Amino acid sequence: MMTTMSACGASAVRPDPDPGGVLYHGPHFLLADGEAEAILVDARGVIAKVFGDASAALAGMPPAVRRERLPGVLALPGLIDAHLHVTWIGRTREQLDLNGARSTAEVAARLEAFAAAHPEIAVIVGHGWDHTLWGSGFPTAADLGALERPAILTRVDGHAVWLNGAAMARARTFFEAPPADAPGMKIERDAHGPTGVVVDPVAALWELISPPPSEAELARWIERGLIACADAGLVEVHDMATSPAELAVMQRLAAGGPLPVRVVVYLDDSAASFEWIAGHPGAPRALGPDLIVAGIKLFADGALGSRGAALKEDYSDHHGHRGLPTGREGLIAKAVRAAELGYPVAIHAIGDLGNDHALAAIEAAREVGAPGLVHRVEHAQVIDLADLDRFVRTGAIASMQPTHATSDMRWAEARVGPERIKGAYAWNTLLHRGIPLAFGSDAPVEREDPLAGLFAAVFRQTATGEPPGGWRPSEALSFAEALAAFTVGAVRAAPGLGRSGRLERGAPFEVTLLDGDVLADPRQLGQAKVLATVRAGHVRMTRTPLLTP
Repeated sequence: MMTTMSACGASAVRPDPDPGGVLYHGPHFLLADGEAEAILVDARGVIAKVFGDASAALAGMPPAVRRERLPGVLALPGLIDAHLHVTWIGRTREQLDLNGARSTAEVAARLEAFAAAHPEIAVIVGHGWDHTLWGSGFPTAADLGALERPAILTRVDGHAVWLNGAAMARARTFFEAPPADAPGMKIERDAHGPTGVVVDPVAALWELISPPPSEAELARWIERGLIACADAGLVEVHDMATSPAELAVMQRLAAGGPLPVRVVVYLDDSAASFEWIAGHPGAPRALGPDLIVAGIKLFADGALGSRGAALKEDYSDHHGHRGLPTGREGLIAKAVRAAELGYPVAIHAIGDLGNDHALAAIEAAREVGAPGLVHRVEHAQVIDLADLDRFVRTGAIASMQPTHATSDMRWAEARVGPERIKGAYAWNTLLHRGIPLAFGSDAPVEREDPLAGLFAAVFRQTATGEPPGGWRPSEALSFAEALAAFTVGAVRAAPGLGRSGRLERGAPFEVTLLDGDVLADPRQLGQAKVLATVRAGHVRMTRTPLLTP
């Protein structure tokens, strides 16, 4: 439910007795420098004044000021997810769910049941399989049985697909003559040929198996994704690798009224995206109050779980293999072109070689771009500690996802060994080296749940408290540091438009309302619920009705 708040009168606190606006009260509000019991917001949605005592504020407000009691115990500054995938979140709500499957047999059984329940679906798309849960290598097409309809199933990290026999037959020409210009892609093979798994596949493979989505499908997936993000308690998301087609749908939706969350777009690295920014030079490019194009998303390598992350030395658990870099020179060329057009880059980099290439691209982009461009390294997951000074010199933001650490901790050290793991998921090391952090979820790779991200950042444990004491606990953050990465840090990664990420005078009033005091006891992050968000004068409830004044 969304309730529109009216506001009238002057746009700031004045000595006259009729300032207008809205006085919000109910929970404790976490300010940049303390707490408050009430906040006066002017007609523009900007914080005009904060009050330590709600009862005194209520008694002293003139009649023109609307009183609005908000639900919950604690109001955090509005939480921001600095890296996720809106359309993909929405699409997974309609796909075969493979998360948590403990064997290839379980995946095959879920596929068979889904196919039986959906005879109208010509091509079955699924997401979430994770071969590290099985204790063995990659699966094969034969493991999926003899279903006559094509099935294309993405790994949990989104960086590998698993095809059944029907899908492989449909893509026969791809396997017979793989594209020569596909850096970073690997077709898994055995003595008999392709097995059915492709790591970091190019779009051409998808196009042979599954038709491109219609505009109506994109609109439905985007709406579902945005609603899911708002229900999680987010007021803003940074949508990574958005296609121009997706952007066009988002723009049409935004023209119809407020979006559930503000969307900051980083376009994909397609030729069409570069054509778009060439026609719209200079970022951030506002396409409405809720939609901003901030930059271009590039890729330096793949993912660690599927061994596509590019490493400087061999994988510790796969000698002779160093991952799948996309190519240093090509990456630099794209970053420079984006900067020349006035757009910063956000570069996916997982392995230490991938991060090296990302930093080289950012260094080159800084030479040609405007001084104010804020470049980002997405994930910054395994970093050669010798490269930390380069992060500092470039001013690059480390855009990281805390729940990746708690998902990957079962096998991460086996991939990179005891020395390289010292630079992996190293939030505390980076932050105290002067490298700014912006946190997100990478949903739907992980859940779009900022409270889960905060819990992982503070305790480096699963929600059930494993392992005792946390995994590599020296890299844990304080609650204040983790919260800053989900608020101020995210704004710093995509600056502009008057946002600050704080509750302070002169800033937009944006809050995430919780049912527990996680400030007093951060352990409550594991059980706390988001009740509502407030943004641009709209109170959006997630679980409870709005309380009366």
